[in-house]
Amino acid sequence: HSGRHALRRHLFDVPAGAVDAPALLAPILIDDGAALVIRDRTADGVENDYPFRIGDAEEYVPNHAPTLGGDPTRVCLMGYHLTRAGLLLDATVFDVTGGGEEALGQDRVGLVGRSEADALGLDRLYLSLETHGLAEGEYELRASIRDPENGFEQTVRSPFRIGR
Repeated sequence: HSGRHALRRHLFDVPAGAVDAPALLAPILIDDGAALVIRDRTADGVENDYPFRIGDAEEYVPNHAPTLGGDPTRVCLMGYHLTRAGLLLDATVFDVTGGGEEALGQDRVGLVGRSEADALGLDRLYLSLETHGLAEGEYELRASIRDPENGFEQTVRSPFRIGR
């Protein structure tokens, strides 16, 4: 051990309002199949919190490259400060097969529940994605928030495919 240490200090400004500004994270399609979950423990053996849960009880595994069939798929949409008054939220399925882009409508996505925001303002919305009747191909679930008061907009996407 050399006894040498290093410390680097970085100063930065956080714009006023940025801490409580709304922000969406990419939609997480939930894998309802069997999955192996390995839990991390602290140095003293205490199990760390599992971040993917619905409410306080049901845990789920994110499906990062989903190939879906015709059954409805559960989706978790997380974001910060989504309950702000006047904030508009929508979710739409797009067919992006072959490099094209066609909106298939908002009627394929429905809100089924939500969890209370945590101490940092993280909201969790639970959606149902209806894939029945979609042809084989590449799709995206796009979720957007818009604040008509200040013009802020954000869109996030999660790809999925319909196939066998």
